[in-house]
Amino acid sequence: MPAPDPATRARRALRAYLREAPLAVAIFRANEAAALSGVDLPAPVLDVGCGFGEFGRIGFGWDFQIDLGVDIDRGELLRARGAPYRDVAQCDARDLPLAPASFASAFSVSTLEHIPDVERVFREVARILRPGGTFAFTVPVDRLGANFLGSRLVRLGGARLAAAYEARLNRMLTHVNVWPAGRWAAMAEGAGLRVETQRTHLSPAATKAFELLLPAALASRMVKRVTGRRLPHPAVAVRAVEPLARRFVAGESASGSNLLVVARKD
Repeated sequence: MPAPDPATRARRALRAYLREAPLAVAIFRANEAAALSGVDLPAPVLDVGCGFGEFGRIGFGWDFQIDLGVDIDRGELLRARGAPYRDVAQCDARDLPLAPASFASAFSVSTLEHIPDVERVFREVARILRPGGTFAFTVPVDRLGANFLGSRLVRLGGARLAAAYEARLNRMLTHVNVWPAGRWAAMAEGAGLRVETQRTHLSPAATKAFELLLPAALASRMVKRVTGRRLPHPAVAVRAVEPLARRFVAGESASGSNLLVVARKD
């Protein structure tokens, strides 16, 4: 079945996320769903860092099957069981307990930026991919901090103050690796993967919206930690917010804060 076009996938993902996720998360993930819409991921498919399976379930749609999702967090992983995952496994992505050349494709959504020694993940993904296999991943780039509204404002007080603000936000988001796009591409190449696509999304306007809505998202995260789930949003609230949120979901953005890389194992 052909994948939906970026606009259709973004619209579907945004609406689905708005039903259960904070607005900041919905905007961010809908942009990633649009970016991944044109990527062919043949089976068997591996999701590296699947968490509780939210993007696998929403970002691709119900007709997309994922053969295996892996994550280091057992509590999150248990909630990912079931559609669209055929199976899940707890493990460290830097040491995958999988046979060489056992997957035709792999993807990772907003995960690699959180992992120290992330080059090991690339080597492991290259090892488990079949010849010709695809690895698609999304990560924030170093432009993220500069696109924050707060960074623009505090920069009036000097570059050092702006850098401190950006560093604080990245720590809050548990980002370990926030690099230029070229460094991410080079890391894939260094593992033996040939980069075919490299483009940014999440426009500066969308980044600022994400930043301003971040406090509510952090509060929602705390509720999820305590209760084990997010609180669903009423349909009337979704209908009211969706037209506004849709303004921040677009396609490729030359000055975007998030990066899509698609690489292939030769």
